[in-house]
Amino acid sequence: MNVVAPTRQLARTLAWLAIALLTACAQTDQWADIERQARAGDAQAQLDLGLRYRYGNGIAQDLAQARQWLELSAAQQLPAGQYHLGELHARQRDPAALAKARALFEAVHASGSSMADDALAELLATSASSTLEDGAYAVRLIEPALRDGHSTDIEMFEVLAAAYARAGRFAEAIGAERHAVTDDDCRCKKKLLRAREARLAAYQRGETWSEALVSQP
Repeated sequence: MNVVAPTRQLARTLAWLAIALLTACAQTDQWADIERQARAGDAQAQLDLGLRYRYGNGIAQDLAQARQWLELSAAQQLPAGQYHLGELHARQRDPAALAKARALFEAVHASGSSMADDALAELLATSASSTLEDGAYAVRLIEPALRDGHSTDIEMFEVLAAAYARAGRFAEAIGAERHAVTDDDCRCKKKLLRAREARLAAYQRGETWSEALVSQP
């Protein structure tokens, strides 16, 4: 009876289990350390803990806990904390939450960071709230990067099209949305293609993004 191969296989299995256990212990220690730092007032640790709760990274997802830690991080003027808290507010879609999102995104922009510029531009260009809409400001935020080739994100061309329309620059809105419609990835996804074609038709009628949503059957 050959017991060498099974013995070697068992040894390998035990070795992998030991490595997995050590890795899990190290991660537990790492997160415990981050939580200690967060509770001690470290803004970066508060951000890390907030994102861990938001995305369920190694722990059950808890958006209430995520918001709590992100609020603490943002209160210390950490741009990344302000950005991620702003994103949480922006997803709620009610006017009060959107106003908070705009204030947070603008605080990030004022700090000299551009990480929230795309999100701020999208909010200003696509919001149905008259107190938030600002197409001209949205264009200023994202047009340079797209025009100079610093960004090739096709979704940002959609935001730029919405910003142009909100600013009353419909010819440019049509051009930007046509660029999004002809994207190869879009052509392969019928639902996405229909949505972009509907927005293109709205801009051709002289409607903004939010008006196009209302007019859709």
